Amino acid sequence: MTSTYVQRAVIPMILSTDQEAITMAVESLASDLPEQLRIAVIENTLHLEKLYLSETLLPEVGQTVSVQSEPESFTFDEQGNLTFFT
Repeated sequence: MTSTYVQRAVIPMILSTDQEAITMAVESLASDLPEQLRIAVIENTLHLEKLYLSETLLPEVGQTVSVQSEPESFTFDEQGNLTFFT
């Protein structure tokens, strides 16, 4: 990636693994404070029973969600795929 302004390309980025995709997405935002990004990880938007939200997003959803676990970092398997939904 040569620029953090990826919207100009109007072509979706295709990466080999979840880990590469998440890393590239965060880098494309060029944030000085990546720990303050508001991130949602949703396996399937047709089934929203389980999703992962960053701590910074929780105040915005308020009582509309039930927190089921303590905060945890992204975890990936040996192939670089998210392990949240496995």
